[in-house]
Amino acid sequence: VTGINAAGIVVGTWNRDNAWNTNAFSWTRQNGFQDLASSSPSSRASAVNDAGQVAGASCVPVSPFCPEYHAFLWSRHGAGQDLGNLDSPSRVISYALAINNRGDVVGNLFYPAGPEIPFLWTPEGGMRLLGGTGWAGAVSINSRREVVGYWLRPISAETRAFYWTEQEGTQLLPDLSGQQGVFHGS
Repeated sequence: VTGINAAGIVVGTWNRDNAWNTNAFSWTRQNGFQDLASSSPSSRASAVNDAGQVAGASCVPVSPFCPEYHAFLWSRHGAGQDLGNLDSPSRVISYALAINNRGDVVGNLFYPAGPEIPFLWTPEGGMRLLGGTGWAGAVSINSRREVVGYWLRPISAETRAFYWTEQEGTQLLPDLSGQQGVFHGS
């Protein structure tokens, strides 16, 4: 189980055959269990908003072994939408981790042998990178489109929290010592 909204809709991932095949689900007292991606070889649900939209990831049919996940958004009626991977080359994985009540989604792109980069997807603008240097990941978004996450400097393994807005871009939050920084990117 990974999330619950104000109406009591529960979402998560279930293992359908005791192997690697998992599927995103939602559950309500009224309707019981619903498999959100029964046609996918594998999917995962991460979060649900108050409208019942579910954010997560699902395998896309790029090969018989389904090595590529894309961020997905399911409506409260179960219809799925592939949020893509910014038309990146094959093997780039996108994964949605949070959704706000406007239907905006944040998550991360994972590049093979490369960085993890946070993204914001909006219904009116699609997917865009939040920028920065080093490894970073978005973990939550509110209805004002304020995004928080983590940033990791690869060489020193320094980890910091970040805060992003469209107006100010990405800012590193102060750590306990009071050190503060600014991301270089949008």
